[in-house]
Amino acid sequence: FPVTIVLFLGFVLAVVGYSFPRNSKKEYPLNGQNLNKKNTSRYKKIILGLILISAIALVLFIKKTMPDQFTIANIAQHRGVSDDLTLYRAHGYLRFFANFATIAAFLSFSVIKFKSPQKTFTYIFFFVIAFGMSNAYAFFTQSRASIVFNFLNLFFIFYYLSDRKISIKLLLCTIILLCFYRDWE
Repeated sequence: FPVTIVLFLGFVLAVVGYSFPRNSKKEYPLNGQNLNKKNTSRYKKIILGLILISAIALVLFIKKTMPDQFTIANIAQHRGVSDDLTLYRAHGYLRFFANFATIAAFLSFSVIKFKSPQKTFTYIFFFVIAFGMSNAYAFFTQSRASIVFNFLNLFFIFYYLSDRKISIKLLLCTIILLCFYRDWE
């Protein structure tokens, strides 16, 4: 019960925090003026490195947790469910590195937001690859919440970087719907 309250409070504070952007035109580390050619090549290298690390970790994680063959039936199978917990292996280090794709996707998205459309093809490519890998990892680990939070975080990043406000009506409707969420089941 207390964990639910902490999670709900954290969600409410996150929504409220993104709802009221600062009025000052603060310089963001990734704003359009700071993205010169030198910084852009650095961001490309960082994002590409994150994607490569994540891809290697994701492939190794799938190899270590997939039973026999890579088939649709094996993908949909529950992993980690066993009567004998001595057989369970979490592979936490591979999970950690596989999540680098999420960071790469969000970095790519923020650069796409600030650069002109003619110069963003590479970042769009990086975003599609990284976001696809992030959601593939969430799908493989059967974490639907991760997929939902990936989209929510993109929404929050978009609004935060746009200096737009979320309407109070939308905020109140969302909170009211979340309060009655248990009744939907």
